[in-house]
Amino acid sequence: MEIPFLEIWNFLELVKPDEGSYQFSLQVGKIEVNEISPDVLLLLQKDPGFDTELLPSIFTFREILWQPNVFKNPKDAISPLSIFRAFCNETAERNEPKKSQAARIYTELIKGMGRNTELAIQSLQKDRPNVNRVLRDLRIKNIPSIKFFMHHPQNRYDYFRDAQHRLDYAVKVMLGEFQTKYSELLNPYWTVQRVSELKTPKLSQKPSEQS
Repeated sequence: MEIPFLEIWNFLELVKPDEGSYQFSLQVGKIEVNEISPDVLLLLQKDPGFDTELLPSIFTFREILWQPNVFKNPKDAISPLSIFRAFCNETAERNEPKKSQAARIYTELIKGMGRNTELAIQSLQKDRPNVNRVLRDLRIKNIPSIKFFMHHPQNRYDYFRDAQHRLDYAVKVMLGEFQTKYSELLNPYWTVQRVSELKTPKLSQKPSEQS
């Protein structure tokens, strides 16, 4: 069963699952974070360790991720992308020692954004790359993670509003000028399964007949 990102806490209120009765996974684009317990979901909702400055750092202040028609040649794009890749790697490495389940989710998403950025840099280093296409593909890949941090319950409303304005602008241009399909712009969501449904029953074996 799939549940939209912000609906998961309503789901928990309705079913009040025991710790071991459901298994949750977070799907953010191609990034999947598995084995998330109800306790971790409740922690996410009121996480005191959530860094509200993360969203500006990974999106709002990164024009390379939302500003079209500015980075027109590979050299102009590679420099800010390299800086962003380094930021993602350093942030993920800094969060690793925390070993918090909530921090694990944030770290996986930041790592994924770093990997996507590395692939974009490699594409731009090839002979005669299509810069607009490379940046469009990078933005499509990173938008689900950006939306996760935008819609995180502990995010500041003014930060959300600022990021939403830039994201709306970027999406409008991507749809109108860069041949992007709306279906490519994915939202983060949860998958939920009962633990009993994940267990495969063992087939009983009948003793062989005596001849």
